[in-house]
Amino acid sequence: FGPYTDSVRQSFDLSHGDIGLLFSLATGMAGLLMMWAGRKIDDVDLRTFTLLICVTLIAGCFTMSTATSIPTLMLAFFLLRISGQGLMMHASFTSMARYFDKERGKAISVASFGMALAQATFPVMAKTLNSNFGWRDAWYYSALFLTITLIPMMLWLLVGHKERHEAFLRDNEEGQHAASQKNG
Repeated sequence: FGPYTDSVRQSFDLSHGDIGLLFSLATGMAGLLMMWAGRKIDDVDLRTFTLLICVTLIAGCFTMSTATSIPTLMLAFFLLRISGQGLMMHASFTSMARYFDKERGKAISVASFGMALAQATFPVMAKTLNSNFGWRDAWYYSALFLTITLIPMMLWLLVGHKERHEAFLRDNEEGQHAASQKNG
């Protein structure tokens, strides 16, 4: 959020402390919801779970672009924190750990690299968008870009997931059965 802080502060006439408090409150609320929502990855199909995360991230970007009040700004912060930096990371690491038996470490490293790459490139892109279009349009264009690219890419990357998940459940059930036989 850093590249937008000064612009948003000025638009809402907020001090550094005010915006920090709003962002901290939104982060805390997102963290509390993560305890419930994060567990849902075990109950909901990964494609559905990931689609909901993507839609929430896009909604956060759109909400940010249209925020005209402090409550709407807080909602935007919350949506961005719960989706992008919360559940999206959770889904990626959980999926890598769950569906990669062989080379699991390599799979988690790839997911970690993606996060590091995003942390390195997004501030530059955000600063460029903010400088060229203003913070509201930058968030609008981000939402538009994510709508066009993120959901189709997610659907493409999860092609064949049903079969992977069924194999995981089968292997997991066999492992649990073997462990109970050994302990029983």
